Amino acid sequence: MANASLLSDEIEETLASGDDLILDLSQATFIDSSVIHVLFASARAAAARGRRLVLQVGTAPIVERALELAAIERVVARAHDREEAVRLLQQQTPPPSREQRLSVGSERRSHLDA
Repeated sequence: MANASLLSDEIEETLASGDDLILDLSQATFIDSSVIHVLFASARAAAARGRRLVLQVGTAPIVERALELAAIERVVARAHDREEAVRLLQQQTPPPSREQRLSVGSERRSHLDA
């Protein structure tokens, strides 16, 4: 649990600084549900800030399997090495920020009221 908490804090700090993030798990030999929870929460946090997140794996088969079972690729792009991670990060369109989503929502309501 301590590793998940540290990971969460580091990710939060990076996203708060306004940076996109490559999360490198290539040296991980084991992850549990608390780390998987952090990954899903980080994907939500990145999207809420309009930031991009790529997960770099290429790691132990048990870690790969845990990520597959969790279906992490539904919310985070996965890369098998740094080069691919950087390429994916550059290709991704940043998700709209919360403010942009709220703005679009209010435009839709205004349009419907007219």
